[in-house]
Amino acid sequence: MKYEVDTKRRVIRVVPEREEDLYFLYLLIDKGDVVRGWTVREYKPEGSKEGERVKMYLAVRVESLEYHKFRGSLRIRGPVVEVQQDVEGVKGRRHTFDVVPGRELEIEKSEDRPLVVVEEILKLAESVLPRILLVSIDDEEAAVAQVTALGFEVLQVLQNRGKDESLLGQFLQSVQKAVEDARRRLKPDKVVVAGPSMFVDEATRYIQGEKHP
Repeated sequence: MKYEVDTKRRVIRVVPEREEDLYFLYLLIDKGDVVRGWTVREYKPEGSKEGERVKMYLAVRVESLEYHKFRGSLRIRGPVVEVQQDVEGVKGRRHTFDVVPGRELEIEKSEDRPLVVVEEILKLAESVLPRILLVSIDDEEAAVAQVTALGFEVLQVLQNRGKDESLLGQFLQSVQKAVEDARRRLKPDKVVVAGPSMFVDEATRYIQGEKHP
């Protein structure tokens, strides 16, 4: 997570880079803080009959937060306290920020939260563990799991339906596909294959694309 801290203004400018960073933002933001950023909301200009989705820069005073680990989402809700000059009729209404990796936010901390707590949370975010895709395999089954700073999650369990060479090839091909799908979705820092050496070696050749059935 990229960040800058202005201790005089009690403002933290942050850019979450990965889904795990949303959890640290959840820890960082408190009720009563002011959160600013670009967002999209329904807006009906004066004289218009219908509203439209418009990108605008605004700030809300935080009333509630929702973090969903498995959806990788963070929502910040509260009344709008600031809005860009060319937008009318929005201030005072409630708005929800859907925070996603890559989108910058500015957090103005309320006076009752010591900044030393903020610094500790940011240090935790800096020391986050690498994101690992773990493949555990033997002659009966393979499990593909994601290991991050937030914990361990089994993504898929695959069964080996037989002992002959053709069925083993189908099994390893299904493991290869599961790993490719997980890589595409999760973008892990590394893939680790664990199990008896003969299966680890064979599975690794498939996963690296060195062998095909």
